[in-house]
Amino acid sequence: MAEEAPKEEKTETEEEPKQEEKPEGKEDKKSKVKREFKDVAYPAKVLKIVGRVGGKQSCQQVRCKVMSGRDEGKIMRRNVLGPIRIGDILLLKNTEMSASRLKGGRKA
Repeated sequence: MAEEAPKEEKTETEEEPKQEEKPEGKEDKKSKVKREFKDVAYPAKVLKIVGRVGGKQSCQQVRCKVMSGRDEGKIMRRNVLGPIRIGDILLLKNTEMSASRLKGGRKA
C-alpha cells in the first residue's frame, strides 16, 4: 500500500484572520466623536425685516418663525448679519432667547 502523507493541521497563526466582533452596545470611536460634537440647528423662516441695528447699520433685525424643534411655531426677533430677504430660512442654534426691540423707530 502507498503511504499516506501526514495531514497538516492548521495552527492559529495559519488560520484565516478573524474579524473583530463589536459588542452590540458599543460603537467605534469615529461615530462616537461625530455624536459628541454634533451641533443642532433649528430652521426658522423670515417673516418681516424690522430694521437695521448697529453703529453703521450693518446688522438687520428680523422677525422669524421657528419651523421645528421644541419651540416650533414661536415667533421671535433675531439680529442677522449679511443680506437677508423675507422668506429666507435661518438656522438657529438657540431658540430660547430673542433680540431686544429696536429703539428710535428706524425703518429698513
